[in-house]
Amino acid sequence: MLTKRKEYDAALKKLDVYFAAKEKRNEQGPYELLENILKGLDKSADFVPRMEKLVAADSSNRPLRMYLADHYRKAKQYSLAEPLYRELLRENPKPEVFRALVDQGLGGAENRRHRPLHDSGHQR
Repeated sequence: MLTKRKEYDAALKKLDVYFAAKEKRNEQGPYELLENILKGLDKSADFVPRMEKLVAADSSNRPLRMYLADHYRKAKQYSLAEPLYRELLRENPKPEVFRALVDQGLGGAENRRHRPLHDSGHQR
């Protein structure tokens, strides 16, 4: 594999061909590979803008949007992660999306609004 030989430029070109084809696979491997290639090229700062462009060009790609939302969440950019997660949840409620929203609450323990999950407005 090109990344193992540290041929990051060649690997990036092949990956760009893959992205241009708008392949629809239910996996996040290509996005993880992109992140690793850009790290290898010392261009990690390019990752989010590239991912955002990919989402704009292929907004129906669920694994792509999930990977970007997860990246935002891990970077504590909750205001960017939440809309993506909510959109994914509306389209197809999957446990991993619900878990991601709950895990960050939105924002994890440090950003959670301290309120019950179900607040009917009256005391029991």
